[in-house]
Amino acid sequence: MEVRKTGCCGVMELVNISHCSTARDVVLQAAPGMVLACHEAFARGRRPYAYFTSVTKRLVNDHASRRLDDYGADLASYIRAHDLGTVDRAAAPQLNWTGNTLSMWVWTVDWDNLALWWNQQGQPTALPAIPVKRY
Repeated sequence: MEVRKTGCCGVMELVNISHCSTARDVVLQAAPGMVLACHEAFARGRRPYAYFTSVTKRLVNDHASRRLDDYGADLASYIRAHDLGTVDRAAAPQLNWTGNTLSMWVWTVDWDNLALWWNQQGQPTALPAIPVKRY
């Protein structure tokens, strides 16, 4: 699982969330990368967006995983349950080029709550500091 920047400041993709065994694991692995990927957006006081997808009906095995559970919906529920921001399904599930059906969610990250959640998880290190810039 990794966080990738997109061409737009403040938008990132959570890639291969299916490789994590739980929604909590996705957030644990994503949080540090999210800070690093969007440090300028945070410094300007904006809440970055993250999007993620999941296969909701699999016809073809691909690079992701062979999971049949709705791991994207599980992550969306986890984000809501832990008040880590808002998350919305972007559109109705769609077929991709492989014939698999994908769902996509957009997460508006609440950085303050994510930092509190992180500290409650007993992690050995704090999240990377967010640089402060004044424009």
